[in-house]
Amino acid sequence: GTGGIAYDSVSGNDGTIYGAQWTTGQVGGALEFDGVNDYVEVPDDDSLDITGDLTIAAWVKLDALADEQFVLAKQPTDTADAYAIRIYEDGGVNFRFKISGMEYTSMFTPASIVTTGSWYHITATYNGSEGIIYVNGQPEGSELASGNLSTNDAELLIGREHPGCSNFLNGKIDDVRIYSRRANSGL
Repeated sequence: GTGGIAYDSVSGNDGTIYGAQWTTGQVGGALEFDGVNDYVEVPDDDSLDITGDLTIAAWVKLDALADEQFVLAKQPTDTADAYAIRIYEDGGVNFRFKISGMEYTSMFTPASIVTTGSWYHITATYNGSEGIIYVNGQPEGSELASGNLSTNDAELLIGREHPGCSNFLNGKIDDVRIYSRRANSGL
């Protein structure tokens, strides 16, 4: 890609790029985020407010490990996730989502599953009863949870947490996909 818009070739959920720069990726062009203030903002849309089966997938390559680097988040506040994926300083990946009427559900991979300098395909799925995180096609974390996902009016943010927080990703993100169905591994 080029320019200040990240185009969604399937659903038209185009995102405005703030600071991130285009670079070579795994699937065409990726965006490089500085870990300070770069992100992509996709306006809220009904197609992103998924209540049933969900799959989120993205290619990620970190330049540095830091506390809570968000791959993406659809959350207006810290406790009101619809869904989010983040990578911790220890290299563990977290997938968290909120079921209607309940606290959020959170699952983790083992530490050091992600390191700097390599591309990883991260996929998170939910099918109404279980969430699973896959890294490079292998299941690495899961959690049982039952119910419909909650929705919110927040924008989808790529490369950062919700507004007001300073948890930005330092590295590259490519080929972000969100589906209202559950895929097995995303590869």
